[in-house]
Amino acid sequence: MLPEDLPLATGHKVPEGHGMLEVIAGSGDTLFVDGRKVGTGSVKLPLAPKDGAYEIRAKLRDEERVRFALVKAGRLTRLRIAPPWRR
Repeated sequence: MLPEDLPLATGHKVPEGHGMLEVIAGSGDTLFVDGRKVGTGSVKLPLAPKDGAYEIRAKLRDEERVRFALVKAGRLTRLRIAPPWRR
């Protein structure tokens, strides 16, 4: 599934010049963004835009899924990693 580029909701607060990355994953998935562990299950992270895409890895047991997403200033990037029945 491709990342969605959406407007930021009124309640999302991000630093000036940043965007928000929302990763929707299974509750047992351990998530990494550019190699840094960011949590388990679905997460929302304010991130600065950069040249190129962020690498998102989801690990569950022996399975690992890798996706890539661009983050834009003032926008929400939503990436679904888990199938709908696993959320």
